[in-house]
Amino acid sequence: MQSGTNHLGHFAVIGRLMPVLIASGSARVVVVSSLAAHFGDIDFDDLQWGRRRHAKWPAYGQTKLSNLVLALELARRLAAAESVVAALAAHPGGAMTNLQRNLGWLRGPLRNPLIAGSALPGAQPSLPAATDPSAHNGSYWGPSGWMGLRGSPAELRIPARALNPATADRLWSVSEALSGVSIPLPAGLARDAANA
Repeated sequence: MQSGTNHLGHFAVIGRLMPVLIASGSARVVVVSSLAAHFGDIDFDDLQWGRRRHAKWPAYGQTKLSNLVLALELARRLAAAESVVAALAAHPGGAMTNLQRNLGWLRGPLRNPLIAGSALPGAQPSLPAATDPSAHNGSYWGPSGWMGLRGSPAELRIPARALNPATADRLWSVSEALSGVSIPLPAGLARDAANA
């Protein structure tokens, strides 16, 4: 359920909307990841936690790393197609939302306003990703303050674990298979692939 909601659903929505985005003349896809991507690992042998005992935070980290990998791979494929569509990623930092209601003992410290903010500042990094003319295809946005939890939105360094091309390619293929949706490539990329 977590993998379907946090990753495969994103993949399917992007796939269904891509023809409209390409036809728009200019569009951006902003995939919302999380700081949890920094500790996520993608286990292709049990992507949906069917064989392992479900562990909510490692599972969440896997889906948020998957979001970031998806955004970067989509950006790469769109750039290769010389598409007007761009793909970017953002994370909200330490935004206290209903997601954190089951944090246990961590809930108290993370409710500290010096560490985490409300959902409103958490939404701010998505705004430059979606609208700032200087935000480029493949960039990653989040709070610029302490540990990425708070602060003004800024372009961030992408965690190394999100940059493996083999992981990106495999995640793309597995996501197509599990979601039953393909993200249609712009015509230029499909034509180039056929001529290669």
